[in-house]
Amino acid sequence: MQGGLIKQGMPSLVFFTMLDPAMAYETVALATAWQKRHPGVQVILVDTRSNPEDVRAWVRREGVTVAVIADEDDAFEEAFDTNRLPILYLLDERGIIQDKIAGNSLERFIELDQVLSWAAAGDWDSVAAQRSEWLTVGEVPRRSLADVPLGQGAPTIVYHTSPFCDLCQRIVEEGLQEQLNAVAGDYPEVNFIILQIADTFDFEAFRGQVETFTALYGRAALPDVLLLAVERGRLPDVPAVPLPLAGWAENIRLINYTSHDANDPQRWWGQPLTPALMLFDSQGAYQGPLPIWEGPYSAQALEQVIRGFLELAEQSENE
Repeated sequence: MQGGLIKQGMPSLVFFTMLDPAMAYETVALATAWQKRHPGVQVILVDTRSNPEDVRAWVRREGVTVAVIADEDDAFEEAFDTNRLPILYLLDERGIIQDKIAGNSLERFIELDQVLSWAAAGDWDSVAAQRSEWLTVGEVPRRSLADVPLGQGAPTIVYHTSPFCDLCQRIVEEGLQEQLNAVAGDYPEVNFIILQIADTFDFEAFRGQVETFTALYGRAALPDVLLLAVERGRLPDVPAVPLPLAGWAENIRLINYTSHDANDPQRWWGQPLTPALMLFDSQGAYQGPLPIWEGPYSAQALEQVIRGFLELAEQSENE
C-alpha cells in the first residue's frame, strides 16, 4: 500500500484501475478531486494489473495523497469478486457495498459528486434510491426497467445493442434480424426485447456535461479525447447503423432508449457493454450470462446461446 493510509469505520470509494494512460478516467487528478471535495469519504485506488514497483514509482512521482493498493496477490480482486476495469465500489462505515459503477460514463461521474456528499453525511437512503441494482443470477431484478416486463409466465430474452458499436454492427450485418426471427418463430410464447440506445447525439448536452465535470473535478481529470472534442465542436465521425424498425417477429419488441432514461440497462442494471445479452426465466429471475455475455460476438453465436437457454428452460418446465 502506498500514498494515504486506509482508515477503519468511515465510508470508502474503492476504485479499481490501472496505470494505463489509454484508460479514460484513471488519473490521480480525479481521485484527488474526489478526496478533496469529500474528506468524509476515503478514496482508495486499487491496481490489479500493473507491476507493483511501477505503482510505487508512480505514487512517488505524482505525489499521490489518496491510498493506492498494488494488488499483487489479488486479495482485493477476490474480495470484491471482480476483474472489470474501470469499476468503483462505494462502501459504508461497516464495509458494506452501497453502490457501484462500471465503465466511465460522464453522467455517472457527475452524479457521483452528490452521492459522495450523501455518503459523507451518512444518508444511505438517498444513495440507495439512485444506485444501479446489478443483476444477480437466480434473483428477480430489484429495479425494473420501464418497458421490460419480466415474470409473465414465459422466459424473456433481452438483447442490448448500440448503433455506434462496431461489434453490434457486425452482428447486424451477419443477419441478426433473421436469426432472432427464426428463434422467436420457434418459441412464440417467449418475449424477446431489444434495447437500443438512440442513434441521435445532442452535442450541446455533451458540452454541458464536460463543463460540469470540469467545474467539479478540474481540467486535469478530463480525458484529452473529450476535451479535444469540445474544442473542435464535434465528436469523431462514427457511422451509426440502427436496427430496422420493421420486419420483426410478433414476439420481438424493439425499444429505443436514451442514456439514463427508465429503460437504460447500463444505468439501472449495471450492464456497461454492448452487445449484451440478458436471459430471464418464466418467473423473471436472471439466469445469466455471468458476469456478462463474453461472446463470441456473432449473430450465429447469439442464436445458439439463446436456443441453448430456451431448450434448458423447456426441459426444466417439463420435469
